[in-house]
Order: sequence, then C-alpha cells, then structure tokens
Amino acid sequence: MVNLSLDCSDEKTSYTITNQSGQVVGGNTIPMSSNSLQIDFSPFLSGVYFLTIRCGSELKTYKVVREG
Repeated sequence: MVNLSLDCSDEKTSYTITNQSGQVVGGNTIPMSSNSLQIDFSPFLSGVYFLTIRCGSELKTYKVVREG
C-alpha cells in the first residue's frame, strides 16, 4: 500500500502506474475528498514502478519499489 499526502484542490485527481518498460499497468480517476491518496500495489509483481499523479495541470511522478 502506498500512502501519499497531496496538496490538490481539484475535485478529481488521476493517477497512472507504469512499469520500467513504460507500459501502463494501472490507473484511475478518484475524487479528492481529502488530501490523502492510498493506492494498493499488492496485485503487482515485485519490481520498480512509476506512479504519476495528475492534479489539474500539475504532474508529479514517484518511484515505487514493490518487494516480494
């Protein structure tokens, strides 16, 4: 599970999850009723992923390492 605190005033925020090859393996659009975001990485295999969050016109990318 990945927990993030965001400073986002948009009602809806979207995120994409990509693997090291650049393939999109997950994503969603979620309502921002609070300033926190929780994403479950348990369905993914071990490895390195990139979580990109879009809030309005702002993009932030985080490196996530999923271990066994």
